[in-house]
Amino acid sequence: MKSGSNYIYVGIVLLIYIPLVFMGANVFFPKYTGPNSYYPYQECSVSTPDATRIDKICINEQEEKRIQFETEKNLYNSNKYIFIIVLSLVSLLIVSFLNIENIIKLGIFIGATINTFVSTLIYFDTKSKIGFGILVLIFILIVYYINKNKNKMLL
Repeated sequence: MKSGSNYIYVGIVLLIYIPLVFMGANVFFPKYTGPNSYYPYQECSVSTPDATRIDKICINEQEEKRIQFETEKNLYNSNKYIFIIVLSLVSLLIVSFLNIENIIKLGIFIGATINTFVSTLIYFDTKSKIGFGILVLIFILIVYYINKNKNKMLL
């Protein structure tokens, strides 16, 4: 098989694997996605016959509610982040033990690495301690996997 076609197969695996993981995260963790990902502010102005004034009590209440919303969202997104990197970890473990084509292994390996990196950037603000622990495991597994398979994985 030509090495150029190997890149195509790796690309195909990547094009399916990466969105599969992120779509799965949004399917199983739908809260705080799309239009629900931002705090819905309410109007804080009061019309009077002579002018419109801003209600400072309303603004303070909105800010308190926004902070509570953001705190709950970060906690929820921490679970979404853990879901994504656990899928990456499981994928890396499965690829390590299954006897499948090196092209598929490489595609899943690169996809799991990209998913881990991108999800860490997206959900960095969650400050998940469990996520950090899993990230350390993924890093160790990736270093081990690269060292073990460096000659086999070359296209």
